[in-house]
Amino acid sequence: MKKTILGMALIVAVIGGLISLPRFAVGAEQVSFSLAVGQSVTVANYTLQFTGVAGGLPYYDLYRLGSLVAHLPSNPIPPNPSQYGYQNLFVETTAITTDGMKATGTINVM
Repeated sequence: MKKTILGMALIVAVIGGLISLPRFAVGAEQVSFSLAVGQSVTVANYTLQFTGVAGGLPYYDLYRLGSLVAHLPSNPIPPNPSQYGYQNLFVETTAITTDGMKATGTINVM
């Protein structure tokens, strides 16, 4: 009985791992950035522009094919204020300078 339960748990874990793989499918792009206020980085069809820091949080404008689609962070502020998302795009800010004039991080488009 214990072997059957252990075997079933293993199968569920393997299937769960396989289901999560499409998040990192071929065609996904990741770019590291280091941006001063007003600078931007483009990945896939998105352009992320760093607009500054307010209340200790980094703020960005997100454009898709030249059109503004979102202000990040969204309202309400996400649970992890260093990670923002919009549809298939994810931004993680890893550092902000003490004067708030520069942010570094990664942008991922799935």
